[in-house]
Amino acid sequence: MRLVLLAVCCITPIGCGISGDSEVPPPEIVGLEDIRTIRPDVGFVGPRDLAMTEGAVWVLDNAPPFLTRVSLDDGSVIRIGAEGQGPGEYRFPWAVQPAQISAGEKGVVVWDLGNGRVSVVGPEGAFLGSMLLNPSHGLRARANIRDLSYVDPFRIRNLKGRIVSGHFEDRVGSTLDVVKGTLQLVHRQLRPEREIARFSNSVDLDQATSPVWASVPLWDACGETVVLWSPATSSVLWLDLDGRVRAQTRIQIPPRIVEPASALSYLRWRVRVESASGLRASESYIRRLWLRFRSIFPEEAPPVTDIRCQAPGGAWLRLFDTSQDPVGRSQTWQMVMGRTSHRRVTFPGDFMPTLFTDHGAVGFMAGADGLQHLSLWSDVTLRTGRKNPKGSKPKE
Repeated sequence: MRLVLLAVCCITPIGCGISGDSEVPPPEIVGLEDIRTIRPDVGFVGPRDLAMTEGAVWVLDNAPPFLTRVSLDDGSVIRIGAEGQGPGEYRFPWAVQPAQISAGEKGVVVWDLGNGRVSVVGPEGAFLGSMLLNPSHGLRARANIRDLSYVDPFRIRNLKGRIVSGHFEDRVGSTLDVVKGTLQLVHRQLRPEREIARFSNSVDLDQATSPVWASVPLWDACGETVVLWSPATSSVLWLDLDGRVRAQTRIQIPPRIVEPASALSYLRWRVRVESASGLRASESYIRRLWLRFRSIFPEEAPPVTDIRCQAPGGAWLRLFDTSQDPVGRSQTWQMVMGRTSHRRVTFPGDFMPTLFTDHGAVGFMAGADGLQHLSLWSDVTLRTGRKNPKGSKPKE
């Protein structure tokens, strides 16, 4: 059996003084009672992206109807997007972002890598038009890369009309392929216009050699700022859209040794994903794979597996842990905001935060029906500086 193993995502130039080190805080535990599902009767098969506009959340799913608008005012739902390759149809949509449609009117833009289109949708879900992506400017990557790694080469952010995206000359088939790319300001059709950062500048290429759990840069953007995790300096950096480092905070995360149990868990998951029928391999087979491929696993696990931006001036780092996810995506996130506000928050295993705000997070809660449900975490600590008493429910 041919086994190709992956690992992570990335970016950045390095420079600028270090503004401070953060101590390792004990985690705050978020309970299920702290999370509210907006519409328990509306589920999603596999959410790929999420965007917020005035009074609404837009969810991009991997199954039709691909695009859903959920009102935060009255909970009303609009579901659109049939499967197909024509205008207004979707095949492999991956990113959705808010966009100014006209004066005082906001809708969303959807990038579909399957049919090679970028579509504009109005505030009430009406299809307003689309344009074809130039194949030479599109993102070419393994379709199930998120199942096998925490890398996200498809991430796109629209910052008040200025679109930020990774750009890759070659197909991204593994995590290490991402290191060869750049972060760019791009046209809506993903045509590169100006380089913001070169991913390889923020990683120690002598250390990032393992195709599994390599420590590589990660990025996100909100407001008018790019945030990125730089493993080369163990820092979070804040960049402007010209690539200048405006702030830098070094993060202290204790190293974790990769245990054989974690590697075996990853191999079981990998075989299951690669199998056309999703079959589970025998334990003896998995152990033979371990003996054959153990050298590709690093001795030390990456400290961070994702970064999310929180305006204004904040960032959330997703830490590494294989106890619930064989790929290493932990339920514990560390917040970084300047020198003083450093927290760790552990979310319930069924909740996946996707977009952090100054009131908490919007994400998805796994339901008993096997679907994902749009949910809100309302964080009292962020708004008042107080930790939620255990078992209490934050006020909306």
